[in-house]
Amino acid sequence: MSDWYDRLVSRHGDAIPAAEDLQIRPNLQPIVDELFAALSGYRVRVYGITERDEGLVVIDARVSDDITAADKTAVYAILEEYQERLND
Repeated sequence: MSDWYDRLVSRHGDAIPAAEDLQIRPNLQPIVDELFAALSGYRVRVYGITERDEGLVVIDARVSDDITAADKTAVYAILEEYQERLND
């Protein structure tokens, strides 16, 4: 996970939570890469992504209060889409 995490941080910087807060199977890593790319440019903070059981992944994210309603809707749609993909 270290190499993948380092690459993720190099691409997305401070948007990435601490490594210990990304507890997922390696086969889910590409989806998480795509998630952070999709969220880029929005005011949202991901605090963690945790796989509680196989097929049950939880994304802990907070949307900034000062974004537009349209951006908030877009962020929630992105989070929902990737939550479903991570849980397939």
